[in-house]
Amino acid sequence: MALRSLLLLLLAAISSVQALVMQGLTGQLSARRAAAEQSTRLGGCPCMACRTNLKKEKRLRNRVNAFRFKKGGPVRFVRPGQYTPEDAKKASEDAEFYSLVYSYSAAAEAEDSEESSGKPSQN
Repeated sequence: MALRSLLLLLLAAISSVQALVMQGLTGQLSARRAAAEQSTRLGGCPCMACRTNLKKEKRLRNRVNAFRFKKGGPVRFVRPGQYTPEDAKKASEDAEFYSLVYSYSAAAEAEDSEESSGKPSQN
């Protein structure tokens, strides 16, 4: 009977050790399988260095395009009342237009006054 209990105890010890050993081996195998699946999903680059290089290249492209599609030259600040040749040209054009408008109305007023002074009033 002692021999039988000793064999049962030895069998129980071996089975528990075997369960732990098999679990460890299967855990390592499944970890390797997961790593292999991940590397195939990432295109064979598990270190992710290619993503860093892609970011550097994208920054460079953005910088080049920013200079390529830059807006016009620098905007100068113009103080109010400051003389500019464009303002002088616009002022002369405005003066010419106003002289035509007011000279026409002055000529029309002069003709009206001549017509009214030429005819005697009928009172």
